[in-house]
Amino acid sequence: MSATELVMRFMGVTRKYWDEMAGRGPDRSVMDHNDRRGHKNKYLTYIRDNAIQNALKEIPAQTAILDFGCGTGNLLRMLCNRGYHPVGVDISFDLLRHACRFKKNDGLLVQYDGEHLPFPSNFFNACVTHEVLIHLTDDELLNQCLKEINRVLKPGGLFIAVEQTRRKRVFKKKDMKLQRSVEEFLHLLKSAGFSNRRNMIIRRGHFPLIYLIRYGLIPDVLFPYVGMLESFFGKVFKTPIFDYANMIFVAEKSSVVQGGCHDSEGGLN
Repeated sequence: MSATELVMRFMGVTRKYWDEMAGRGPDRSVMDHNDRRGHKNKYLTYIRDNAIQNALKEIPAQTAILDFGCGTGNLLRMLCNRGYHPVGVDISFDLLRHACRFKKNDGLLVQYDGEHLPFPSNFFNACVTHEVLIHLTDDELLNQCLKEINRVLKPGGLFIAVEQTRRKRVFKKKDMKLQRSVEEFLHLLKSAGFSNRRNMIIRRGHFPLIYLIRYGLIPDVLFPYVGMLESFFGKVFKTPIFDYANMIFVAEKSSVVQGGCHDSEGGLN
């Protein structure tokens, strides 16, 4: 079987999985599938948006940003509200149908074939993605996707990814995801032509307060304080031993592939 056939086979299975997930609704399909009340997903959205907004501070408004694996479009809405011109791509048509229904979603939506991004080289100022790379469980396929993202970014363009990490890789077959180590992510970014600017933990998977949030016992107004507490724990205690951590990676398109990555600012081992 050729490399192209392997890619198409993998993407076909992945597309089917996400088309099925789309039936759970706009938030549950792409965030916590089991959050029926919606409180936890609202908090997760706040933490993600806050981290990505901070990483995008140097990118001026009215510029083109790619949302890789845009899903149901809730990150696109944030980018539109910040004055950017976002373009969302996803392999799932059913997820994109959710994105089309949002009245505030002014971004362009494109169905992605899983192999080639339909954009010219050096086109976008930045690319953002949220928990998409973990679902590319084959390292070679992920490397190809990262190289394609690198191609469409302008020189010096930023690649911002929020992903689940572990001390050692863990494969979750039911959820079709691979939680890699920080070192693995940095190696894959370097191999694709990116230089690492910084990476830091923004939340821990099973932080005790998340269960109070899930049941609505912590009001929305306290989300910033819970987020700061999670960030503090991430800096002090690093990646949990028996849990995953959500980490933001901020990388820059390099003119040439460098032999090593810059030191990370997450203080991770």
